[in-house]
Amino acid sequence: MKFFLVIWICSAINQTCLPPIQLGTQEDYKTCLINGYEFSKETVIQEENETLQNDLLHVKFICYYTKDMKDEKNNQKKDTKT
Repeated sequence: MKFFLVIWICSAINQTCLPPIQLGTQEDYKTCLINGYEFSKETVIQEENETLQNDLLHVKFICYYTKDMKDEKNNQKKDTKT
């Protein structure tokens, strides 16, 4: 199973988010979660403290399930053999 990582940087003060950042396909759910948290941590560390505090910035992310075309073809081959 593959997962697609999408991240938003949001402001609680403005109640808005920047356009989503797509970080691509992740090998599995755990890897997707780890990469989402690592991106979030790095974003908070790199952001200026004043901006972070004034806008109450936060990062949110989601791991969307995506079908891998190779896996789907392999499953179809298996189905035809049975």
